[in-house]
This record gives sequence, structure tokens and C-alpha cells, in this order.
Amino acid sequence: MLTREQKRQFIHQGYIQIADAIPAPLVAAALRAVNHSIGHVGKTGGDPARHRSRFFCAELLTADVILDLYRKSSVMALVEEFLGAGNVLPVTTAKPYPRFPDAPEAGAPRLGGHIDGVGSGTNGQPRGQYRRSFTLFAVIYLADVPETESGNFTVWPGSHRAFAQYFRRHGHQVLATGTPRIDLPAGPKMLTGQAGDLILAHHQIYHAGGYNLSPRVRHAAIARLKHKDCDALGHEAYVDIWREWEGLRGLIDIIVLRHISIDTWLNCRLQLRRRNSALATYSDQSDGVLDRVEIDGTACEPAVILPDNHPRARLRGDASR
Repeated sequence: MLTREQKRQFIHQGYIQIADAIPAPLVAAALRAVNHSIGHVGKTGGDPARHRSRFFCAELLTADVILDLYRKSSVMALVEEFLGAGNVLPVTTAKPYPRFPDAPEAGAPRLGGHIDGVGSGTNGQPRGQYRRSFTLFAVIYLADVPETESGNFTVWPGSHRAFAQYFRRHGHQVLATGTPRIDLPAGPKMLTGQAGDLILAHHQIYHAGGYNLSPRVRHAAIARLKHKDCDALGHEAYVDIWREWEGLRGLIDIIVLRHISIDTWLNCRLQLRRRNSALATYSDQSDGVLDRVEIDGTACEPAVILPDNHPRARLRGDASR
């Protein structure tokens, strides 16, 4: 069962990691299947006409030994705690992702991230197209990843909220030109862990499969799980990032400030950045005063950065924001 603190971490950071979530026998069976596939089947799953991207373990995408990592563990129940009972579609595909060590002479490359579903022309989706086809990642480590720079699943904490604010201002249509480069509240975090660890991450988190300077193959399986209304909600979820998350209602805070001076707001912005909190959206300004400011109050308390007599309202539990 997820704790209140874990749920609040997910709201603020965009991910949580749960140790020992998958029983060891399921992990061992999946890892054996993956290693057999790499050693004896090779790329394309033995079917190059069908699997044109030439990745390993293609024949395992719908194999029971991989899907059972999700179906016979606590994964789906945990996801229902986020999305609500009966709201999660069954897992039908999960991809083993071995990340092999980089060349022996290679140094650390620039680490870039992306949002899933944005077409590049080389990722199976045409450039200029984008689609939001799932609600959250469920990443399972199949072998220990004890150090960074080891092919770690890598996230930029808080980026899901930063992008939501950007899309509110500029429209999600900017994704037609690729993932926009914006100021993010935190740098990349390479997630270490042990075999059987589970990482749940928001669909809009900026992420990457990290480079691998270790001597080991990074073994993981990744499923992209869907709320039953995912397709109907579609692109709206880029700005309304909590619509599908029934289990988080009552935990999301939106703080509304009215008629705040530009000087006071600039001080707020500075202190919010120091707190690593998502910056706000605002509307209409005249004579040096903002009419309305909305702050994600999940991880900050503006009462400590505003004058005591400044008018404000707190909207609790508004998960539609």
C-alpha cells in the first residue's frame, strides 16, 4: 500500500521507487528469458520482417514470463492506488530493455532527455506528430543497478509539472516541433536500485535511458500503463496532468493569489526556485499588479514568503488542475 508521503512525492517529483516490489522468482524467470533471447535469438526476435527496429527481445514483448512481472505482483494494485480501482487497463505488452556498456574508450556523453510520444522520424513516429498514448511508466529492474552511469533509468524530478505550465502558456502543439527545451526545476537523477525494484513515473516526466560506463548490462522491463479514459482524454492530459489520477485527489494543492504586485511576485519566484518548486501560472497584469497567480502548493507554502496581510485563497484537493 502506498503511503501519503509516497503519493505526495509522486505529485511533486513525478516518480516513486518501491524496493523489492517484484517477487524474486518472477524476476529470475524474466532475466533468464531475456538472456536466452540475447544469446540465442538475437535482434528482431527472429522475425526481421515484423520487427524492423532491430532491438533485442522483440519476441518477448507479449510473453507471459515478462507480463507476469506485472500481473502476478503488486504492480497493478499499486497503480490502481494512483488511478482508482477499475480504472487501469490490463497490461498487454512490456518491453525488456537491456542497455549494454558503452565502448571501453568512451567517456560520459551529454545526457539528454525526452517526453515519450513525440515523433523524431527515427523513433517509430514521423517527425511533426505527437501523441499521448499512456498514463504512467512502470519500470522494473531485473538486475542490480548499484551505481550511476550504469544505464540507469533517468528522470528530471518535477519536470512533468514544469512542462504542464509551459504547455498552458504556449499550447501542447509546440510538441509538433519536438520536445521543447525549457528551464527545469532539477537536473537529471540516475536511479540506482536492486533487482525487483519498481519505478512508477508520470507520462510527462522528462526522462532518458542513461549511458552505461559500467562493466554490466542494465536489465529492466518497461510497461506503459493506461487509464481506461486515456485515449478519450488524449492531448488534454499535457496540461491537465492529474485528470486521470483519482487516487491523488485531496492531496493536490493549488494556491491562488489575487492582485499581487510585480515586485512581490518576483520575490516569490526567487524563493520558489530555491525550494525547487514548480513556478506558477498567472493572468492579466496592469499598473505593476498581477490579477491572479496560481501556484502549485504541493511542495511550498507561500504564507512564509508573502506579507501576512496579502489576500490569498487555497484550493485543496483540486486534482483537475
